[in-house]
Amino acid sequence: MPTSTKAADDPIYIRDLAVIINREPGTIRKWEREGRLPKRLHPKRGDRSWRYWTHAQVYGKGGIIE
Repeated sequence: MPTSTKAADDPIYIRDLAVIINREPGTIRKWEREGRLPKRLHPKRGDRSWRYWTHAQVYGKGGIIE
C-alpha cells in the first residue's frame, strides 16, 4: 500500500503554509494585502483562484522559511 507524501513540486496551499510557519491563514493574507511579502514570495493562483506557493518559495534560498 503506497504512502502519501508531498512531492517537492506539489503546491503548498495557504492552510499548509500557515501550519508550516505557525501563523493563521488570515495573517498570511494580510501580509500579501499590505505588501509585506516581497514580489518573489507572492503566491500563485490555481484554477480555483486558491493561493499556493512553490516548494522553492517556501523552503528555497530567500524563501519564506529562510
